[in-house]
Amino acid sequence: MVKNTDIYQRMNILIIEDEIELGESIKSYLKSDNLICDLALDTFVAKEMQEKTNYDCIILDVMLPQQSGIAYLTELSKANTNSKIIIISAKNSTTDQIHALNLGAIAYLVKPFHLATLNALVQNLKSENSNFKLHNYEINLKLKVALIDNKEIELNKSEIDVLNFLNLNKNKVVSKNAIAELVNQNSAIYFDNFESIDFIIDNLIKKLPELAQYLQRIHHIAYKLT
Repeated sequence: MVKNTDIYQRMNILIIEDEIELGESIKSYLKSDNLICDLALDTFVAKEMQEKTNYDCIILDVMLPQQSGIAYLTELSKANTNSKIIIISAKNSTTDQIHALNLGAIAYLVKPFHLATLNALVQNLKSENSNFKLHNYEINLKLKVALIDNKEIELNKSEIDVLNFLNLNKNKVVSKNAIAELVNQNSAIYFDNFESIDFIIDNLIKKLPELAQYLQRIHHIAYKLT
């Protein structure tokens, strides 16, 4: 059987964001979910903080004063940092996204984004090799399978990501916008229909029939997992 582990282990997070209100909002949201967060307004302050603390994850804005986020990401890439980098940017540029990912970023999230989406990306860093129990199912995130009655059910990446996201936000109403944002790593303002999200949910219910009794569809715009 799959052994359950705590997916909410504490992590050290460094947020590098010069918009103070946004930076504080991210910090407050992540701290409320059992994460340890520091905020730097530029990369020079960030470097001083990194000399004192080993950060599990760095949330890095692209447009920063003095040194851009991409320039700093290049430095981090050359230094072979162990910190996982999540890029946040107001620029919805495919070229920039590809460049950032090639430099080692694990995600590129376009502003404005849901804080729940960013939180899920961060939490996934700890939970990707973990498991969780969801009613009668045991979910193995690393192997992307669900187990029930010694039967193994394979899930694809989108299905496991959505299922994990819903579980991280259990008993909360999660909009289709937020789910689409997570799956596509793009701002929800760029989506005008959510058929692909409904398709993923429908497939999850086909594969995990018992899920239907715990997953509510709310006014065609959101879901709630209980």
